[in-house]
Amino acid sequence: MRIVVKKAGQMPEVREVENDLKVFQEIVGGHIEVVNLIENILCVCNDEGKLKGLPLNFVLPYDAIVGDVFFCTADGEEFGSLEEHQVGALMNSFIKVERYMRTLQ
Repeated sequence: MRIVVKKAGQMPEVREVENDLKVFQEIVGGHIEVVNLIENILCVCNDEGKLKGLPLNFVLPYDAIVGDVFFCTADGEEFGSLEEHQVGALMNSFIKVERYMRTLQ
């Protein structure tokens, strides 16, 4: 399945991975937590990330997301692959944030 992985402090990257819980836990470094975003896009992060003091990854209007995460879709009870337009939207949003942060420095 196609996902976007965003490591804390790094730009996101597109990956093809097996739809397997162990793979997902390896990416986020522990038990997973699912955060619903928009347009059927999910952000999957470490369930204990804040308790463990993982580094800030990005901020949502209602929460701070810490540690390494990945983005996928919901396919019923399973995770699903991102479509091309979803990948593009995610990549563009982080590029815009990165450019904005550079202007502040």
